[in-house]
Amino acid sequence: LKDKLVGIEAKANTRNICKLAYIDKAIGLRPRKDTLAILGLYADKVDLFGKLGQYDSAYHYFRKAVASPNLATQADAYNHMSGAYYKMGRCNEAYSLLLRFTELADSVRKQRHTAEVIALQELYKHEQLSVENLYWRTQAAERQSNVYLMATLSLLSLWIASTIYFFYWRNRRRLV
Repeated sequence: LKDKLVGIEAKANTRNICKLAYIDKAIGLRPRKDTLAILGLYADKVDLFGKLGQYDSAYHYFRKAVASPNLATQADAYNHMSGAYYKMGRCNEAYSLLLRFTELADSVRKQRHTAEVIALQELYKHEQLSVENLYWRTQAAERQSNVYLMATLSLLSLWIASTIYFFYWRNRRRLV
């Protein structure tokens, strides 16, 4: 049983080492100006180093990830580092980091909720403007058809009047 657990743990460590290699490769492929994405990858490195038991490296990348202006990256870093502190047996520090993670996660949720509300408001305004636009297009089409109808009726009346005048003029010439 112990051999199976050791084998499973070795596989997990191998997977985590592979993940670290992929993260390093992703960081290397990113342009240096893309700091937000790189800092997000640093938060992932905190988690992986914590799982591997390399707490100094985890703390190093935690410091880098916490410098991110992105609250979600900061929250991830605090969450992962609290797990590393818990594994180290430093429960008080883990608890304080977990509290900070909770505050940041709530802020991120509020930001996303606010963004969703703004997006819904913009969608509602767009729909409202679309309906209004359709109404005005319909009105313009009605006016245009009314103008065509009036022009047609005017031309028809002019033609009828011209025809009647022509017949009247012709019959009058015959009588004279």
